[in-house]
Amino acid sequence: MFIGESRHCVLAEDPGRDRIQAVVATVKEIQNFLCEHTASTQRGFVCLLCDKRFSCADTIRVHARDKHVDADIVYPCPVCQKVCKTRNIFAQHLYSSHPEMKGMKKKELNKFARNKW
Repeated sequence: MFIGESRHCVLAEDPGRDRIQAVVATVKEIQNFLCEHTASTQRGFVCLLCDKRFSCADTIRVHARDKHVDADIVYPCPVCQKVCKTRNIFAQHLYSSHPEMKGMKKKELNKFARNKW
């Protein structure tokens, strides 16, 4: 996959909105991306697409998901309509701004994903 390529497909139309729900990458898709587009070095890991360097596997995994694999996805808040660029930022927003959403697990947040356009 190249940065300009889009691998997302339409999952379902969102009633009452002009946006379409996006399909978020699976763990296997992110693992495949990491195998193809990252390298391990003595000092950690490097993203071969943007040459960013990371000290641990978790941070490069999050980087790959947010910046390359799911880069065309945003998360609009269902309560206040604030749009977040990544799932982690969306989770932080929900848990700090809307306590009633606190029990939601991170993987459940994918149902709010939308294509940027």
